[in-house]
Amino acid sequence: MYNLNNGHCESLRNDLQHVLSLNLESCHSLTDDDFSTLFGFHSVETSTPDLIRVLEPVDDSTPLKLESLNLTRTNIGDVGVAALVVKCKNLKHLYLSHTRITDFSLSLIAQHCSNLQTLEVVGCEIGNYGLQLIAQQFKARLVSLDVSDCYRVNDAIIPYLCFYCPNLERIGLRNTKIPDRGVSALLRKLKFTSLNIEALPITDLQLCQISQLQPSLRVLHLSFCYGISLPIIKKMVEQCKTLSEVHLFGLGITPEVLIELQREGLSIYCD
Repeated sequence: MYNLNNGHCESLRNDLQHVLSLNLESCHSLTDDDFSTLFGFHSVETSTPDLIRVLEPVDDSTPLKLESLNLTRTNIGDVGVAALVVKCKNLKHLYLSHTRITDFSLSLIAQHCSNLQTLEVVGCEIGNYGLQLIAQQFKARLVSLDVSDCYRVNDAIIPYLCFYCPNLERIGLRNTKIPDRGVSALLRKLKFTSLNIEALPITDLQLCQISQLQPSLRVLHLSFCYGISLPIIKKMVEQCKTLSEVHLFGLGITPEVLIELQREGLSIYCD
């Protein structure tokens, strides 16, 4: 974690023209004003009753070459994202987990970042509306999506992902409001290499579907899924030969059961 400020952003802005990847994760001190400066804008409050903030450019609007940007656990919000999307149109991988963004930010990203393949918004105040726009805009380009701990996300997003995102292969749904039938719909329609369905109300039916319908699955998170049984977990592990990593925290996996589950090339993480 670094204590960066507006002055640092001003200096960094001058060096961004040829940068392809930027990681500012856990720079908690960075605010919307700092990000506006970083991407060549300053915000001005209008004299309207609502005190609307308007972004004004301080230099040319030539897009940056940035392809990967990690702003996880910074203090960026919708105003900062508004500056970001104008300058970072070439982004392929964007990480905004545990920030102050809303669906408005997702709508801006959908409008301006046409090459996006990876989006992580874990623990953000976003909902189905913003994700629907993301799915409709990026369609076959979207490969990885993590909306874990976004409590407003529910099964209304599932038809959009199934219909618009045929190449989505990594998804995180931990602690969302996706029911078991929503997980089943995803398993029937899409093929995953990484699937995080921790703490969802899934049952043995979904585990059987994983065995039957996910021939390329490598990473599976099942921690705190209390509706599944150990016999079906064992069967699923046996049948999914491509699995290399399984997370089973909170499911009462004893040392004896762990020995039964282990096989060459498979790492199991549990209590």
